[in-house]
Amino acid sequence: MSKRGTDRRRVAAAVGLTVGVALAGVTVAVVVVVIVSGTATEFALSDGFFWASAVAAVFVQLLVGTLAGRLAAPRLRRAGVTEGLPRYALAAAGPATVSLLASLHPVEGIPPVPGVLLPVVAAAGGAAMGVRWAAGRRYRSGAAVRY
Repeated sequence: MSKRGTDRRRVAAAVGLTVGVALAGVTVAVVVVVIVSGTATEFALSDGFFWASAVAAVFVQLLVGTLAGRLAAPRLRRAGVTEGLPRYALAAAGPATVSLLASLHPVEGIPPVPGVLLPVVAAAGGAAMGVRWAAGRRYRSGAAVRY
């Protein structure tokens, strides 16, 4: 944390933004599954679609987490969270929470540990990658400010 302290409202807004991004990503994924289920019922009931959906859920969480981390990093920096573990934990809080809630009741046929753990780890890992991506972009732009 920086010497000037943290602005808790800005931190809460950054975490809220990541929750919104994560919810939007999960909503889009659900809409896609519903559309496929309604238009290609036989395909939606196949084992291939089942396992492809399970893998896609992990990738969606990874992408959503990355976007959320990328958007949260500059906001957290402005709020006074400039380096270290708190920056990564706060950037990952929203996506990991949404992922956990979305995965609490895993699909039948997928063991509970990977069915819950893999999406949550993907969301948190994606957020960490997003924070690192934001820091790299900031450094390459010549500003040389650490996130």
